[in-house]
Amino acid sequence: MSKNKGLTLSEIVMALGLLTVISLAVIGVFTKLLSASTKNTDRTAAHLLAQSALDKAARQGPPDWGFGLSGSTGTASISDKLSTNNDQTETEFTTTITVGKVTDADPKIYLGNLYDVTVSVSWWGKKRQGLGRLSTETSRTVYIRQ
Repeated sequence: MSKNKGLTLSEIVMALGLLTVISLAVIGVFTKLLSASTKNTDRTAAHLLAQSALDKAARQGPPDWGFGLSGSTGTASISDKLSTNNDQTETEFTTTITVGKVTDADPKIYLGNLYDVTVSVSWWGKKRQGLGRLSTETSRTVYIRQ
Protein backbone atom coordinates (compact mmCIF):
# COMPACT_ATOMS: atom_id res chain seq x y z
CA MET A 1 0.00 0.00 0.00
CA SER A 2 1.21 3.38 -0.88
CA LYS A 3 0.22 6.56 0.82
CA ASN A 4 -0.45 9.67 -1.22
CA LYS A 5 1.60 12.44 0.23
CA GLY A 6 0.12 15.85 -0.53
CA LEU A 7 -0.85 19.07 1.10
CA THR A 8 -3.82 19.25 3.37
CA LEU A 9 -6.48 21.90 3.00
CA SER A 10 -5.28 23.75 6.10
CA GLU A 11 -1.74 23.94 4.72
CA ILE A 12 -3.01 25.42 1.46
CA VAL A 13 -5.14 27.99 3.30
CA MET A 14 -2.16 28.96 5.49
CA ALA A 15 0.10 29.33 2.45
CA LEU A 16 -2.45 31.51 0.64
CA GLY A 17 -2.90 33.66 3.76
CA LEU A 18 0.85 34.15 4.11
CA LEU A 19 1.14 34.99 0.41
CA THR A 20 -1.67 37.56 0.76
CA VAL A 21 -0.01 39.26 3.74
CA ILE A 22 3.33 39.47 1.93
CA SER A 23 1.66 40.85 -1.22
CA LEU A 24 -0.17 43.55 0.75
CA ALA A 25 3.06 44.57 2.49
CA VAL A 26 4.87 44.90 -0.85
CA ILE A 27 2.01 46.97 -2.30
CA GLY A 28 2.10 49.24 0.77
CA VAL A 29 5.84 49.80 0.43
CA PHE A 30 5.53 50.69 -3.26
CA THR A 31 2.66 53.08 -2.50
CA LYS A 32 4.82 54.91 0.06
CA LEU A 33 7.72 55.06 -2.41
CA LEU A 34 5.43 56.57 -5.06
CA SER A 35 4.18 59.19 -2.60
CA ALA A 36 7.74 60.10 -1.59
CA SER A 37 8.74 60.36 -5.25
CA THR A 38 5.86 62.75 -5.96
CA LYS A 39 6.80 64.93 -2.99
CA ASN A 40 10.43 64.97 -4.08
CA THR A 41 9.42 66.02 -7.61
CA ASP A 42 7.29 68.87 -6.23
CA ARG A 43 10.08 69.92 -3.86
CA THR A 44 12.60 70.04 -6.71
CA ALA A 45 10.25 72.15 -8.85
CA ALA A 46 9.63 74.50 -5.90
CA HIS A 47 13.36 74.86 -5.23
CA LEU A 48 14.04 75.71 -8.88
CA LEU A 49 11.15 78.19 -8.85
CA ALA A 50 12.50 79.83 -5.67
CA GLN A 51 16.01 80.05 -7.08
CA SER A 52 14.71 81.56 -10.32
CA ALA A 53 12.62 84.14 -8.42
CA LEU A 54 15.59 85.03 -6.21
CA ASP A 55 17.85 85.50 -9.24
CA LYS A 56 15.20 87.68 -10.91
CA ALA A 57 14.81 89.82 -7.78
CA ALA A 58 18.57 90.26 -7.41
CA ARG A 59 18.88 91.26 -11.09
CA GLN A 60 15.95 93.71 -11.06
CA GLY A 61 16.69 95.32 -7.70
CA PRO A 62 14.69 98.14 -6.14
CA PRO A 63 12.18 99.67 -6.27
CA ASP A 64 9.92 96.72 -7.18
CA TRP A 65 12.43 93.80 -7.34
CA GLY A 66 10.62 92.47 -10.40
CA PHE A 67 7.56 91.45 -8.37
CA GLY A 68 5.64 94.71 -8.10
CA LEU A 69 6.58 95.64 -4.55
CA SER A 70 5.23 99.05 -3.61
CA GLY A 71 8.58 100.23 -2.23
CA SER A 72 12.15 99.06 -1.92
CA THR A 73 11.14 96.81 1.02
CA GLY A 74 8.06 94.73 1.74
CA THR A 75 6.34 91.50 0.72
CA ALA A 76 4.68 90.35 -2.50
CA SER A 77 3.12 87.03 -3.56
CA ILE A 78 2.37 85.40 -6.89
CA SER A 79 0.83 82.02 -7.74
CA ASP A 80 1.67 79.68 -10.61
CA LYS A 81 0.15 76.36 -11.63
CA LEU A 82 2.74 73.91 -12.91
CA SER A 83 2.61 70.31 -14.04
CA THR A 84 5.51 68.62 -12.27
CA ASN A 85 4.86 65.08 -13.50
CA ASN A 86 4.11 63.89 -17.00
CA ASP A 87 0.41 63.84 -16.29
CA GLN A 88 -2.54 66.20 -16.54
CA THR A 89 -2.60 67.31 -12.90
CA GLU A 90 -1.22 70.72 -12.00
CA THR A 91 0.14 71.81 -8.65
CA GLU A 92 -0.31 75.40 -7.51
CA PHE A 93 2.89 76.97 -6.24
CA THR A 94 2.70 80.24 -4.28
CA THR A 95 5.87 82.32 -4.37
CA THR A 96 6.33 84.95 -1.67
CA ILE A 97 9.19 87.44 -1.79
CA THR A 98 10.16 89.42 1.29
CA VAL A 99 12.69 92.23 1.09
CA GLY A 100 14.15 93.95 4.14
CA LYS A 101 16.83 96.59 4.37
CA VAL A 102 19.88 95.42 6.31
CA THR A 103 21.68 98.78 6.46
CA ASP A 104 20.77 102.39 5.92
CA ALA A 105 23.55 103.82 3.85
CA ASP A 106 25.10 107.07 4.91
CA PRO A 107 26.16 108.61 1.59
CA LYS A 108 29.25 110.08 3.23
CA ILE A 109 30.51 106.67 4.39
CA TYR A 110 28.85 103.90 2.34
CA LEU A 111 28.41 103.55 -1.39
CA GLY A 112 25.18 101.53 -1.27
CA ASN A 113 22.61 99.55 0.69
CA LEU A 114 22.34 95.91 1.74
CA TYR A 115 18.99 94.16 1.33
CA ASP A 116 17.97 90.75 2.63
CA VAL A 117 15.86 89.09 -0.09
CA THR A 118 13.97 85.94 0.96
CA VAL A 119 11.88 83.85 -1.42
CA SER A 120 9.50 81.23 -0.02
CA VAL A 121 7.62 78.79 -2.26
CA SER A 122 4.78 76.71 -0.86
CA TRP A 123 2.38 74.29 -2.48
CA TRP A 124 -0.58 72.20 -1.50
CA GLY A 125 -0.73 68.64 -2.71
CA LYS A 126 -3.96 66.78 -3.30
CA LYS A 127 -2.98 64.14 -0.74
CA ARG A 128 -1.65 66.22 2.14
CA GLN A 129 -1.65 63.69 4.98
CA GLY A 130 1.76 62.26 5.82
CA LEU A 131 3.71 64.48 3.43
CA GLY A 132 5.16 66.86 6.01
CA ARG A 133 6.22 70.41 5.21
CA LEU A 134 5.27 71.49 1.70
CA SER A 135 7.40 74.61 1.31
CA THR A 136 10.95 75.66 0.63
CA GLU A 137 12.80 78.89 1.30
CA THR A 138 15.97 80.49 0.02
CA SER A 139 17.53 83.87 0.71
CA ARG A 140 20.34 86.11 -0.39
CA THR A 141 21.88 89.38 0.73
CA VAL A 142 21.96 91.84 -2.16
CA TYR A 143 24.19 94.91 -2.37
CA ILE A 144 22.79 97.85 -4.34
CA ARG A 145 25.12 100.73 -5.19
CA GLN A 146 23.76 104.24 -4.91
